[in-house]
Amino acid sequence: MSTLADLLAEHTGLPGGAVDHLQKVVAEWQLLSDLSFADFLLWVPYEPAEDAGADFL
Repeated sequence: MSTLADLLAEHTGLPGGAVDHLQKVVAEWQLLSDLSFADFLLWVPYEPAEDAGADFL
């Protein structure tokens, strides 16, 4: 199974600092989800091989 860092490195052009920050946010999602009685979804810009527009992963 792929990790968040692997997926971001493979499919996006996010810099290392942004990847680190996203990993910290996602690590706290379980607590935030439980406290807010909600589900969370993260969308990041996707950079396909050909420039086909603004896609998200």
